[in-house]
Amino acid sequence: MDGVENFLKRLVFPYNDAATRTTISGGGGETTPLDMGTTRVALPGERLVGVGLWKRFRATDPVFQRMVALTLVLTTTTVLGGLFFQGVGSLMVLIVLIMGGGLIGASARTRRDGFAGGLIFGWGGTFLGFLILLPLEAVQQGGGLLMIGVGLLAGFAGGLILGFIEGLFGAVAGYVGARLAKKPIRAQ
Repeated sequence: MDGVENFLKRLVFPYNDAATRTTISGGGGETTPLDMGTTRVALPGERLVGVGLWKRFRATDPVFQRMVALTLVLTTTTVLGGLFFQGVGSLMVLIVLIMGGGLIGASARTRRDGFAGGLIFGWGGTFLGFLILLPLEAVQQGGGLLMIGVGLLAGFAGGLILGFIEGLFGAVAGYVGARLAKKPIRAQ
C-alpha cells in the first residue's frame, strides 16, 4: 500500500502546488484555506457556493485525470453490463479492465506506478460499480427499503472483495502496459 500512496502523492501534489492559488495569512500565524480564484464576489451576508473542485481536478497530473476518467468508464460498464447485458457484461468489464489498465500503465512514470495505478483503477471502478449496481437491481425488481439496504450492503462487501480481484487484473495490465512502453522499474 505504500507504493499506492507514493503513486498518488507524485501524481496529485506537484501539480496542485503549481496551480495558481494563494494562501492568506491570518492572525496568529495560521493560514486560511486555499483560494482557488472564484469568479464571483459574494454579496454582504452571502456565502459563495462551491469549493473549486473542477479547477483543482484540472490542476492535477494528466495521468491522474486519465485514471479517474477510466475508473468512471469501468463503473459505468459494470452498472450497465449488470443491468442490461448480463450475458456479455462480464466480458465488457474485462475488456475495459485490460485496456484501461494498459493505458494507465503506458502513461505511468515507472512499472511500479503502472501496477499501482491499475490496481486503484480496477478496484475503485469495480467497487463503485457494485455499490451502485446492487441497490439498482433491488429497485428494478420492486424491492422495498429493506431490500435496497441489503443490496447496498451486499454491493459494499462484493465491491471490496471482487474489486480486489478485478483490481489485480487491472494492476497486471498496468504493469504490462508500462513494461511494453519501456518504463523503468523504479524512479531514479
